[in-house]
Amino acid sequence: MKKTIAILFIVVFASSMIFAQGALPAKGDKFVGAKIGLGSYGAGIGFGGGFEMILQEDFLNLGDIPASLGVGGSFGYSTYKSGYVGYNWKYTNMVFLGSVFYHANVLKNEKIDTYVKFSLGYNAGKVKYDGPSGISNYSSPTYGGVVTGSAIGARYFFSKALAAVAEVGWGFGILRLGL
Repeated sequence: MKKTIAILFIVVFASSMIFAQGALPAKGDKFVGAKIGLGSYGAGIGFGGGFEMILQEDFLNLGDIPASLGVGGSFGYSTYKSGYVGYNWKYTNMVFLGSVFYHANVLKNEKIDTYVKFSLGYNAGKVKYDGPSGISNYSSPTYGGVVTGSAIGARYFFSKALAAVAEVGWGFGILRLGL
């Protein structure tokens, strides 16, 4: 748990490293940030971080609304416990995602960047059983598999180097908030 908190602190500190030149990202802009995910794989709250780099401007513009294309990656971590008298389980999930972002300035506001994203990745999880030994039906398995995700999101820029982020979708939490 201490490692998780230390990693989260580093990611949050690094989240101030946003290199954007306005609401609609331009080619070469980079975003790094931390997020809290609500509704994360059975847990109430998960923590994560990610990055993005803009590859192309004027990508499939929406009429007179300019758009850009970005790629990035993210990770998420969530844990929760459940138990009954004498039997306890701890579930841990780590999600690693690669994403494609489509940015379009649909609100025509210099401080707000709106986007959709599509993700593909892997969910690695484990279950830790803590209870009476010798019961063959209860174990501590690991599991994992390919996951997909999609979201709509927005960044509100407080300055050229700091933005708040909100996303609604699936992948790492139903609702994600961050800097």
